[in-house]
Amino acid sequence: MELGKLADIIKGVTYAKSDQAVEPTETVVLTADNITLDGRFELKKEVYLHESFTVSEEKRLKKNDIFMCFSSGSKEHLGKVAFIENDTNFLAGGFMAIIRAKEEIIPKYLFQLLNTVFRQTIRNIGSGSNINNLSSVINAIQIPLPPKEIQQKIVSEIETLEKKENHAKEILEKGKEQIKKIITGINGDYKKIRDLCKYSNNKIDVISLTSQNYIGVDNMLQNMMGKTDSNFVPTSGTATEYNAGDILLSNIRPYLKKIWYADSNGGCSNDVLVLQKISKNDDSKYIFYNLRQDNFFDYEMQVTKGVKMPRGDKQHILDYRIPVPPLSEQQKIVSKIEQIETQLQNMREEIEQLSNQKGLALKKYL
Repeated sequence: MELGKLADIIKGVTYAKSDQAVEPTETVVLTADNITLDGRFELKKEVYLHESFTVSEEKRLKKNDIFMCFSSGSKEHLGKVAFIENDTNFLAGGFMAIIRAKEEIIPKYLFQLLNTVFRQTIRNIGSGSNINNLSSVINAIQIPLPPKEIQQKIVSEIETLEKKENHAKEILEKGKEQIKKIITGINGDYKKIRDLCKYSNNKIDVISLTSQNYIGVDNMLQNMMGKTDSNFVPTSGTATEYNAGDILLSNIRPYLKKIWYADSNGGCSNDVLVLQKISKNDDSKYIFYNLRQDNFFDYEMQVTKGVKMPRGDKQHILDYRIPVPPLSEQQKIVSKIEQIETQLQNMREEIEQLSNQKGLALKKYL
């Protein structure tokens, strides 16, 4: 059955810049920043409007609502959803929508569909030249509608999987905090990156590169998660050479936090910087772990060039300072972090498996 017949789709509040208040008010609008890519509601950004601003009560987020990103410049964020567990005083923002389930469908069942098996479908149907938009197409999505007892079985099974998933995510977050604590607790003389590393200027013929060892901005993962195989490998010319042990850093949109420690040899695009250590007295992975921190990317964003597609300043990057203890101490720190990283990778794999199982649970019944 069409989504538009199973739920009311309510567009968020539109407002002008002049309607915004500097001080907190009771009229609070929420943006897409409050929805994670994996479908969780996290209060991160509130927009306050003047108390005199008139709002419709139907645009307020209520228990069992599905909060959706309706318009976005990013296909990745388009259509992301969060389930609202309790009544709130928050309003959906202008690029957002509220999916409010009708009697025929269990709200959480609909949420699970939109957050799993229909997630990519929704990304794909968004239209628009600069901003991807769902407003003209979302109503027509065909939603499978089994009996309510089957809907409830699906919800119960997925909630069991989500409890395990949330436990794994808690362990993941604790591990990240442990690593951060290790890095911030290091003692040693501070040195600039330029005293430890240089940029690679060596070139490699692209004929020798594959999807596994060609690194472009697009196949580097956000939030310091490394890289994946490339969907594009150039067929002529040269690329910047990198070797195992080098640190690769995307120089486009530094706020995306793309960094990778090379475990093989290969080549990369000109938009990827290759940092190579210059002394045997330093451990390149130690340097990498110091750069794979929010503090470094915050520092990099202080000096960028361009507005729509900001680039990091190569000399500014080299002026970043890190503590540098003796090599033996660096190696001990790396060993501690690698032990934690092994546990974190196990958790990531478990989370991925549980996510796949949620999709399978839906398909099993549908």
